[in-house]
Amino acid sequence: MTFGEKVRASRKKMSLTQEDLADIIGVSRRIISLYEADKIRPGNQHRYLSLAEALHVNVNYLLTEDDQIFEGSSDLELDTRRGCETVINQVSVLFSGGNLPEEDMDALMKAIQESYIEAKTRIKLKESKTTD
Repeated sequence: MTFGEKVRASRKKMSLTQEDLADIIGVSRRIISLYEADKIRPGNQHRYLSLAEALHVNVNYLLTEDDQIFEGSSDLELDTRRGCETVINQVSVLFSGGNLPEEDMDALMKAIQESYIEAKTRIKLKESKTTD
């Protein structure tokens, strides 16, 4: 489910009009319409939190596109899956908030990629030692 679909479904579940929701979070009805059409997303963490509070949903629900990120990995332990989803949600909040300079976003992504490559290398080394 997309961000816009989640906003629309949650708003309707609360029996709110777009105008009602807009008034609650302090934006125009047009902004709510654009959210629901997946044209834009909130520009900062505060707006995400206000929207989640108004819709009585967890902010992480709004930040993730899929209800379950690791659909094909049923063998992942629930704690591991939740930990991964928490990291993804926190990075999404950092990026969507607009407070993190572009060079810092790049540095964060580079650090994540380096961690991934190091982990893959360790796994390959471990596998090669067990097959020898």
